[in-house]
Amino acid sequence: MAEFLTTKDVASRVEQLVRKAKKRIILISPFIRCWDTLYYRLLEAGKKGVEVVVIYGKKISKPERERLQVIPYMKLYSLEELHAKCYFNESEMVLTSLNLYDYSEHNNYEMGVVVGKEEPAYMEAFQEAQTIRNFAELKYENHGEEIPPIKKLKRIHPTILRKEGYCIRCGKPIPLFAKRPFCFDCYSRWFVVNNLDLEENYCHSCGKKKNGISMRVPYCMNCNEGLINKLN
Repeated sequence: MAEFLTTKDVASRVEQLVRKAKKRIILISPFIRCWDTLYYRLLEAGKKGVEVVVIYGKKISKPERERLQVIPYMKLYSLEELHAKCYFNESEMVLTSLNLYDYSEHNNYEMGVVVGKEEPAYMEAFQEAQTIRNFAELKYENHGEEIPPIKKLKRIHPTILRKEGYCIRCGKPIPLFAKRPFCFDCYSRWFVVNNLDLEENYCHSCGKKKNGISMRVPYCMNCNEGLINKLN
């Protein structure tokens, strides 16, 4: 039975779909710029040997294309006339208005439905997705190559090379980057609430337990003043 999804439900369900995939993931979206948790889910799936097929529309940014090319077993297609947005694994499909674009996920009102493979609509949509794939142009294929060393990822995701920071919720060491001050697991939990002012525990820079820390303000007063002094 189909299930209705709102914006946050769609984003969460697409991540679940990727996480639960055993053989294949098909992502069809005119615009692609994956939010971080989705990207790392895709990377994890590829490392497990799951085929990841992404079909986008007119264009994709160079940084995003290079980031996707790192994923093992990734196949990247382009179809200029694409307007459909649907996402599959071997057991369910999400049909939605949501592009795989981080701005849409955070700022737009979207709708969607999830359909299981036992329903006729799943197979009909899957066959249409295969038709779209047949008409699309293959731009890149990864045959399961090893993930490049971090130094080779500098152009793709420069933030991973910055100095060590700390997750503001659990205190775990992570790359220092104010826009992403959570570890993967804590960000997934924060995303459900999505409150920039929700009080957290640790300063992202020094790792000490402090009051007044949040997604909006990830540094304690001392570290914040130190950063300002460096800029001056």
